[in-house]
Order: sequence, then C-alpha cells, then structure tokens
Amino acid sequence: MSRTRSLFGGAIFAYLYQACSMVIGLWLTPFYIRTLGSNDYGIWLIGMQVLVFLLLCDFGVLAIVPRDVARAHGKEQSEGSGELHKLVRQTIKVVGIQTMLIALVSLGVFSFRPRPADRCLPLYARI
Repeated sequence: MSRTRSLFGGAIFAYLYQACSMVIGLWLTPFYIRTLGSNDYGIWLIGMQVLVFLLLCDFGVLAIVPRDVARAHGKEQSEGSGELHKLVRQTIKVVGIQTMLIALVSLGVFSFRPRPADRCLPLYARI
C-alpha cells in the first residue's frame, strides 16, 4: 500500500469519525434538554468542562512515570545509583502540588456554583 493511499485512508476515517460525532451530538443535545431540562443540562455542561480542566492539570506526569521508573530501575540494577528513590520523591512532590491545586479549584467551583434549579425563574417568567 502506498503512502498516499494510506494518508487518504486515514483522512477518510478521521472525517467519518468527525461526521458521526457531529450527528450523534446534534441528536443527543435535544434529547438531554428534554430529559434534564435546560438549566440542569447547562450545569452538567459546565461540570464536564471543569472535569476536563482538572484532567488537564495532570500535565502528563502520571503517563511518563512508568517509563522513567523502568529506566531508573535498570540504572539502579546496573550501577547501584539511588535514582529510583529520587524519582519517586520528585513524583510524589509534583502529584501533591497538583492535588492541592485541583482541590483549591474544586473548592472554588463548589463555592461559586449556581443556585439550585427550583429557585431559578424560567426565562419567560423574568420578562
């Protein structure tokens, strides 16, 4: 298979994926609004955005740790260095700082959350 054919095959697959995502999203949005109501759906969307932000706070640290541990363990077995303990201490420190950051952001989001839906007036009642 040529590179061009492989590139076009991957591009077609990516466009089909985007089209399916768009169609499903356009179908699910009215369904969620009917099922949850517009206020609860909005709160759900904001909550999902906050969760995505919290996932981005990881900075890829936990994805790289297994590779670094394997490298440090191999060095420790061959050279006898204490690099593995140093790596574990650094990782614990970084994860601890990230956990505190996420806890502060979560506390702020919880403190400034919107009022419950039963106290909010619908849009047509405000006019």
